[in-house]
Amino acid sequence: MSAELRRLFPEGTKGLRNEECERGKPRHEPPLRFVPSVSINDEGDDDTYNKSITVELTNKTTMKVVPYIFDNGEGFLGYQKQFEYILSQQEAKVKWIKLESLLDDTETKISATSANTIVTKEKKERKRLIESRDMLKKKMEAILSKAFTLYQQMSGPALRAEWDDIVQEHCFTPGWLDANKVASATARGQGWDELAECKRLHLMTVMDVDAAERGINYLEVTVK
Repeated sequence: MSAELRRLFPEGTKGLRNEECERGKPRHEPPLRFVPSVSINDEGDDDTYNKSITVELTNKTTMKVVPYIFDNGEGFLGYQKQFEYILSQQEAKVKWIKLESLLDDTETKISATSANTIVTKEKKERKRLIESRDMLKKKMEAILSKAFTLYQQMSGPALRAEWDDIVQEHCFTPGWLDANKVASATARGQGWDELAECKRLHLMTVMDVDAAERGINYLEVTVK
């Protein structure tokens, strides 16, 4: 069941007896029960979104996280907040920025040595720098990949499927328009800006575009 459909059904009926889902004294079993809080997948088994996952915060600490489903807008925004909290505890962006600084310094040193040098010492040093540059890039990519995967793991089954589609379309599909409105022949790849945009697009699968504006208008009317 998609997140869009899930939010159309009532929640909070877990624990109610069948007869409590009808008004008045029932004469027979209700023909249609309320949809339970635990959804059923295609194989007829309970989804595993209510089973917690263990997330590493530091080398010595972890925390339990229950994958999120869409109950309401406030809860979904809380999901974003917890995700950012975990990233900050892992110091993901801090580590990535340090690696980026080292990468820039390494690139500068590489460019200072000619690729056609015949000096043995310079050739060895240039080779070492290139290997170091490639290793730094892999470490930076690993941090970003871990961040994208963390968000996916923190999503319940319905939200997870939609997240995977968004990441595939936004990060790994060529043909997107650049700043000059020119279609790119390559994919964007994963980056912090791409992560933020994927999160925004994911939010739009369960929230209306003008939800904030309508909420403000509602508050203004009720206060008056």
